[in-house]
Amino acid sequence: MEELSDVNILRASAYESKLATVPAGHLTLSLESVGYINRNTLARFLREDGLPAKEVEAGLEFFDRLMRKITNAVTAGYSVDTDWFRAAVSLSGTVPVERLGHHALPGEVEVHLNLLPDKRLRDEIVSTPVLIRKIIASNAPVIQVIMDAVSETPDVVFIGEMAEIRGLNIAVQGNKVDEIGVFFTSADGSKTIHVPAGRCKPNTAGLVQFVAPPTLSAGQWTVRLATQTTGRKGVYTQDVREDVYAKQITVEAFTP
Repeated sequence: MEELSDVNILRASAYESKLATVPAGHLTLSLESVGYINRNTLARFLREDGLPAKEVEAGLEFFDRLMRKITNAVTAGYSVDTDWFRAAVSLSGTVPVERLGHHALPGEVEVHLNLLPDKRLRDEIVSTPVLIRKIIASNAPVIQVIMDAVSETPDVVFIGEMAEIRGLNIAVQGNKVDEIGVFFTSADGSKTIHVPAGRCKPNTAGLVQFVAPPTLSAGQWTVRLATQTTGRKGVYTQDVREDVYAKQITVEAFTP
């Protein structure tokens, strides 16, 4: 279960690097992610702060309505400035003269969302102290959460639907194609199903998504992720590195 620390501090992991740009005797740093928070988790944190459940739900509902109003304002051409962020739309494109007075055709205009932290949010985050871990970290993968990508329900995936894994160093990359990927093993150990790297997209260091194979069956499964990633494109570890998710997940049939 996720826990929200009251200590406002970021944690950095140190890695050895052979890049020429890194001075001798120095290590490279990256943020150590401590977990993933979705709407349900955020609601729980608020309840743990002592807010009644009804107030939490009312607050989240108000937040949804506020964000919808901000979205409507931005798509109407307004620039919205709050105490926390600024939101605006910009666009670019070229059209022939005869297109004047008509709706843009697909591909004629690129619409961009500009979402920038305001001074209050930016100052609070960038001034946060950073603790550097005492030990040198490895590039081994770490699975932090597995869930259905649409409902964001932790530890549950639906057969034939998009599932996602979040963690550290989890990009599924390498040349030992049969040994790397996401592996589901049934609770009794009788069946293992392989999701190869080519079926994972996005496939990044922090997020791997794939369609839960139709060969899965409802029940409890253990999930293992194996990779040869080094964090550098086309450069792989000689040995396959893996991580097994700390708890079994529930596989369910999808009901529309």
